[in-house]
Amino acid sequence: MESTFGRGLGMGYTSRYRGLSLSLLLLLSIASTKINAIRGVDPTKEAHYAAKPFRCLDGSGSGVLNDEYCDCKDNSDEPGTSACSGGSFYCVNKGYEAMVVPSSRVNDGICDCCDGSDEWKEAQCSDTCVQVAREVYKEQIDKLEIMKKGIEEKLKLEEEGEKAKVRVLSSKSETEAKLKEAETRVQEWKAKVAVLDEQASSKENEAGMQENVAGHEQTADEADIESHSKEEAADEETEDEEKFPYPKEYAAPSAGNDEGEGEEKFPYPKEYAAPDASEPTDDDGDDDEGEEKFPYPKEYAAPSGGGEDGQKLAGDAQGEGDDGIRQPDAREEDNEDQEQHTSQTPLKQSTELEVAKKELRMAESEVRQLKKEAEDSTKALDDTGSLSAFIPLHHKCFEKEVRQYTYEVCLFKDAYQKEGSSRTRLGNYVSFDKETLTIEYKNGQTCWNGPARSIKVTLECGAENQLGHVDEPSKCVYATVLKTPAACDPVKVKELEQIVGSLGNR
Repeated sequence: MESTFGRGLGMGYTSRYRGLSLSLLLLLSIASTKINAIRGVDPTKEAHYAAKPFRCLDGSGSGVLNDEYCDCKDNSDEPGTSACSGGSFYCVNKGYEAMVVPSSRVNDGICDCCDGSDEWKEAQCSDTCVQVAREVYKEQIDKLEIMKKGIEEKLKLEEEGEKAKVRVLSSKSETEAKLKEAETRVQEWKAKVAVLDEQASSKENEAGMQENVAGHEQTADEADIESHSKEEAADEETEDEEKFPYPKEYAAPSAGNDEGEGEEKFPYPKEYAAPDASEPTDDDGDDDEGEEKFPYPKEYAAPSGGGEDGQKLAGDAQGEGDDGIRQPDAREEDNEDQEQHTSQTPLKQSTELEVAKKELRMAESEVRQLKKEAEDSTKALDDTGSLSAFIPLHHKCFEKEVRQYTYEVCLFKDAYQKEGSSRTRLGNYVSFDKETLTIEYKNGQTCWNGPARSIKVTLECGAENQLGHVDEPSKCVYATVLKTPAACDPVKVKELEQIVGSLGNR
């Protein structure tokens, strides 16, 4: 007969038998001192089964024990047979650990109980409970050793985590202080910008009004200058007439007229005419030579352009000073000063405003950066629930090769499935359950015609960090186990020590 002890259990046992509990071991000690008189019945319920007649456990009626006919609705009358599909069979497993299997497995040709009691018809199952107990004992010893090493490593992680926590909190305090200062600067620069902005608007309005006034004054000045020029021109004509009281045709020809025209206008001999400015003169000559050519009194001669009076007149017309340089009048100086003032003041105000706005932008940028730093500085504490042993593992990545894929899990960050140069995101960190020590990653890349990928990572005690086999229990939903010292629990180590001690005393 096939002996699998738990159906496909390998060496005759499965992992469910490894999770021993102290209470079951106590039951085992009871079973080892007293042989069960009723097949398939839990020793703690023997008193009820010993009563005559047998009453169904749910009180629904009575029946005959183990007659291979199901009398009770709760199937309690057939604990040692397979007559009731919903019943259960109790394996005593003397020398090891008691267990319960479905009654449908009784006499099915497969040895489920290590003592072979479930196959009582054929009685071809050997009692392997002592051998299994030894193997489990060795396995628990190895597991205990790993857990003890894990505890040692966990203490180191906790020490490192506590130091990191101090640094984080200290850095957070400094960042918050800087943030407060930066926020104060932002408010100050906002107030400064508001004042300068208001001043700039006021200056722009004032400058516009001054430009209008200056435009009107300039128009008036131009009109005065034009009127003054006309008056001076009229005065010059009157003065010329006073100096040469005879008809104009008798005046000396101007430099622009030719000789013929001069003769027509001046019919007297040329020697009586005024000297021509274009003819060369003797530098040593004096006024007597001029008198010979024009014997009439000088006041009757045409005024020349190079005389002193002419120069003065020209100078007066152009507003020149004694040194020949044109001097601006008082109104022109006032206009220039006003233009210079109105042009420089808005520029200065504009420059100050731009500087203030730049400083405000810089202060606001610093505030945003400091807020991000403050948030990031405590992210490790927030994600890990302030569990010191997990702080050093924050954002640490671990890999596992499974067939053609390489799986990468970064704690409290993200997870990927990689193949060659391509990679598929399995999810981003969502939550960490401190009770069950499970980390959820969700919202990964969407499967073709399927859901968005996700993965659950279960943390188990281990002497070192090691990512286990990755399974896909359903389409695009992944699961794996990460062995890590951070998951080791001193309380569970104590419990396992008691179990190992009990196994060793058998």
